[in-house]
Amino acid sequence: MKLYTIPLLVSILLAAAIPGFTSAKVDQHPLAPVDTFSPRATLQSFLSEVDKAFAAYRKSDFEAVRKHEKRSMRCLYFSETPPAHLERLTKESVWQLGEILDRVELPDLADIPDAATIAAKEIKQWRIPYTEIDIAQVESGPRTGEFLITPATVHRIDEFYTRIRDIPKRRSGASKFDAYQLYKAGVGASLLPSSLLQVLPEWSKELLFGQEFYKWFFLLLALGSGFLICLLAFRVRPREKADLNTLFRIRQMILPLTVIGVALILDFIVGQGLRFTGVSIQVFEVCGRITVLLALVYLLNVLVAWLADMVIVVMQARSHSINSQLIRLSFRLLFWIAFIFVVAFMAEELGVPIAALVASLGVGGLAIALAAQSTLENLVAGLTIYGDRSVIIGEFCRVGNTSGTVEEIGLRSTRLRTLERTLVTIPNAEFVKQVQENYSRRDYILFETVLGLRYETTAGQLKFVLGKLRELFYAHPMVIKENLRVRFIGFGAYSLDIEIYAYLQTREKPTFLAIREDLLLRIINLVEEAGAGFAFPSQTAYLASDSAIDKEQVRSAEEQVRQWRESGTLPFPELDAEEQTRLRDSLDYPPVGSADARGIK
Repeated sequence: MKLYTIPLLVSILLAAAIPGFTSAKVDQHPLAPVDTFSPRATLQSFLSEVDKAFAAYRKSDFEAVRKHEKRSMRCLYFSETPPAHLERLTKESVWQLGEILDRVELPDLADIPDAATIAAKEIKQWRIPYTEIDIAQVESGPRTGEFLITPATVHRIDEFYTRIRDIPKRRSGASKFDAYQLYKAGVGASLLPSSLLQVLPEWSKELLFGQEFYKWFFLLLALGSGFLICLLAFRVRPREKADLNTLFRIRQMILPLTVIGVALILDFIVGQGLRFTGVSIQVFEVCGRITVLLALVYLLNVLVAWLADMVIVVMQARSHSINSQLIRLSFRLLFWIAFIFVVAFMAEELGVPIAALVASLGVGGLAIALAAQSTLENLVAGLTIYGDRSVIIGEFCRVGNTSGTVEEIGLRSTRLRTLERTLVTIPNAEFVKQVQENYSRRDYILFETVLGLRYETTAGQLKFVLGKLRELFYAHPMVIKENLRVRFIGFGAYSLDIEIYAYLQTREKPTFLAIREDLLLRIINLVEEAGAGFAFPSQTAYLASDSAIDKEQVRSAEEQVRQWRESGTLPFPELDAEEQTRLRDSLDYPPVGSADARGIK
């Protein structure tokens, strides 16, 4: 005998000696599918699996119960059952249908079509006599060719059970107990111990809306506890906004997370703990899922805002810059896209056919689209403002007849803070259609005025004033020398008109006002130096007491013009190039004596 045969003989002897070693009850074909390829096989398979599930239920072998429940479910076609109710309804339907078949008069086994009869007569559907219970062949999908209890029958199982539950059982070998009622009571699987159920008074077991009264009592206790927990979470929520505060965002998420947790616990209590059934559990499931959906939407909104703030910090964008606004807008659009997907998913779970609903909108959908036209137009216009960047947050602009500082660019409208400190809201569609003048982006500010000198001004004085004005503007350091223009432009109704056209080197209105004030004061001194005066729209009667023009100043001005002529430096039509260079930015500005003068701290 070879050595390797010794362990083999020992194993054989042990197998023969130890009871149950070879005869242990093991499923020889654990992956064998339920036979559903004929009405006879489907009916036999269903009754066999339900009987096994009930026998395991009586032994408190809940693992076996779940196994045979799932196998019996394979005999029913739940194509029209909403996914959210599928698991619970399938279990209820299995136990109810089992009780129904125990109470109806089933035909002889030979009268039920088998696979051979199906092939020979090409039968597609069979109905249990004197009932509305149909078994039909599936024509599409992964279960094509199988004979299953039809969705129409499954949909009416609860109705059939209500009509037949008081009829005595007829099927031979059926248990005398109502398996569905035991399933509803949840013996061995309920949160309530069986000892408690036994001591409850009989009146508490009376039905109220299809459920035992004691179940409603314990449900109210659970709902009250959940409400108190959510109320505590509501009081913890932040009341004031903090910029990019992690603790603030976490406190914002406490309430939705608490609501979701409470809703899931209540769903377990109602469905598994108290074993509500029928319409009651469907109402609770719908309400619970809607509550979870709303909490998820709120939580998603908080998370999106938090992510947007973190991205802004990482990119080091200013809180009111165009980049930060674009980031917030992008995340807001992301939120709405996610929201639509969540709503669509939840609707499909609850059995609402979104695709069919959208397709059937027809004229109604067209009306909704027309009603939302302005909203969509404003949305597109808002994206255009962001993309074009004609204005950004914090800039001062004029839109149409409205001037103000841009405070917010939203998806629907843009808000301007006017000089009167009022807030003007302009729809984005109207904003992009109007002329937009952005004052914050100008490089220089135009100084333009017309000086009106009295008609008593002589030609020499006029030339003196023109020359000195050109010297003044070329010498002033805050005047842009390009496009500078000082010209005698004509004879007005009561004045000799000199036009001054120049750009000042600033973009800020307060600085512009200061520079303009300095130039105007210097112009007054210059006109007085020439012995001239400003005209005004009135008639002047010269009396003996009227002071005449200072002849000495007139002679001085004319002498200056004569010197210019003799030296060949008349500032007409322009200043000499060397003179322009000599005069360039030679004036003191701010003027000596002011707090802002150069060199003064």
